Amino acid sequence: MVSGGFSKRMGKINQSETSSEDLNQTQHSSIRTNQTGKGAGDPLRVRPDLSNYRSKADPESPHVQNMGQDVFEKALNSEEFNFDSQCLTSICLEQADIKSLSFVESELINFVIRDASVPNANFANASCRGLNVDDVDLENSNFDHADLNGAIFKNTGLKKASMKDCDLYRSSFLDADLTLADFSGSDMGLSTFKDVELARASFRDADLTGASFREVHFEDTDFSNASMEDVSVENCEGTVTINGQQMKLEELLG
Repeated sequence: MVSGGFSKRMGKINQSETSSEDLNQTQHSSIRTNQTGKGAGDPLRVRPDLSNYRSKADPESPHVQNMGQDVFEKALNSEEFNFDSQCLTSICLEQADIKSLSFVESELINFVIRDASVPNANFANASCRGLNVDDVDLENSNFDHADLNGAIFKNTGLKKASMKDCDLYRSSFLDADLTLADFSGSDMGLSTFKDVELARASFRDADLTGASFREVHFEDTDFSNASMEDVSVENCEGTVTINGQQMKLEELLG
């Protein structure tokens, strides 16, 4: 089970475990050389123009392109970490260490994050159905009101993450740390929790109809006013709270 820390902490995307030749090629894709005037020959970082990749939900966008992997990597290498209201397709973010990544109100299609540290990320109001996250630190990240239908979070740290009022139908949390995570008001029908830490997490007002909990540790986990019809629990332990009253897991399930 994830315990909050990750042993793999790499550099910026596509800059770890590469030869010097490969590294130079990566850098050349995101910088140019100033050939005129004073200081000619000094590298000058270029931030890609992301204006044409705005989300289809943006009524002011004259035309929309789906941002692909190449443009996304160039933006990261030029230290552009704000992708709010963008439309991104078939992106794989890996071996990254970024603390201010933002995808507010973006459309993320076939989006994968793996082997990365991206705490404090902001996915509020984003559409990211089928998001696939593996071996990632997302501590204190914000997913409020996001569409995460069918999302998979594997070996992931989501301590203190906010997932309030989300669509998490058929989502999966496998070998994850959800300590102090907040799922209040979210639709989590048929969701799966396996080998998960849920100490002091909140499911207040959430819909957990048909959800499955296996090998989960609860500690004062809040299920106040949650819908728990047909919930399956196997090899779990700990305590839960209902409207401030602590009880054993067995009591909650009757």
